[in-house]
Amino acid sequence: MVALHGALSEQGGLWIGAHAELDWTPIRYIHRAVDRDKLALLYRMARIGLVTSFADGMNLVAKEYVAAQDPEDPGVLILSRFAGAAEDMKGALLVNPYDIQACALAIDEAFHMPREERLRRHKINLSVVERTDVSTWAAQFLSSLAEAPTTPEAATRRGKRLRIPGAERGLLRAVHRPI
Repeated sequence: MVALHGALSEQGGLWIGAHAELDWTPIRYIHRAVDRDKLALLYRMARIGLVTSFADGMNLVAKEYVAAQDPEDPGVLILSRFAGAAEDMKGALLVNPYDIQACALAIDEAFHMPREERLRRHKINLSVVERTDVSTWAAQFLSSLAEAPTTPEAATRRGKRLRIPGAERGLLRAVHRPI
């Protein structure tokens, strides 16, 4: 972990040194806890929200980033296609986090995206955030859990398959995704 922190600090320093201006820096590398108020401010200041998780459930970072944006001049969300939020956040630029070149191209696209396109994408993402909060997600999860058989044997005996909303669609996308 110490080696990773050192490598990130070094790379970040090189990048900032090469690209920063007196009144602007391309990266803010913060290696400590940040209270929620300051975090919301950092989200709002960020022109790009880059969430490159390799797998997760409902990604709150992506939704927090969208919620914190200035509605008149929003940033762009770049989201891993493996993040749980990727299924709903249709306004995000989706990337495969294993493909570094594609991530770099998405960052460039986001950085140069016209305001009108940023507004359009933000409106789509914000509508998702407003209608699918953690309570909605929990209710959907508990409903699916209540409908699920209690054991694999019970599912097989009754001849029913466990249904996970969106799983088949996600599997088909994964199978047909170019590598």
